[in-house]
Amino acid sequence: MSCLFCSIQSIAGLQKKDVTTWPRASVREFGCFLEKQFGHKDKKFNCLLKTYVNKGDPCLNTEVYYEGPQFPNALAKKIDPIIDSVDLIWEHGKLQSLALTLDRRYSEKEMRKKFKLPVTAQVEECSKKILVLL
Repeated sequence: MSCLFCSIQSIAGLQKKDVTTWPRASVREFGCFLEKQFGHKDKKFNCLLKTYVNKGDPCLNTEVYYEGPQFPNALAKKIDPIIDSVDLIWEHGKLQSLALTLDRRYSEKEMRKKFKLPVTAQVEECSKKILVLL
């Protein structure tokens, strides 16, 4: 597997099968997306959440600063059969990055094709089974 570090612009509209559309999503937007597209309703971050202001601080109130919905491992294969798990990294109410743990090692070329990464995306192979999108 490969670890790909990519700068990816936020694309309008989250798409179930295109994880490159996920970074920069708000906790409210992603929580509702998770509920509607994957049938998983987060306790706090779901379609019922109408307003949300993250009052966290990276130094003083870290738990709130980094809060956000998590992706259930049992649903990872619904994105793509090669994905074993998805880790979401939240900061101040926005999805900053995500890490996909894959079923085996893939080349950079395979990852670019599989996940439709833009040519401008910087790619580094750094792990056997992880793809990181920033």
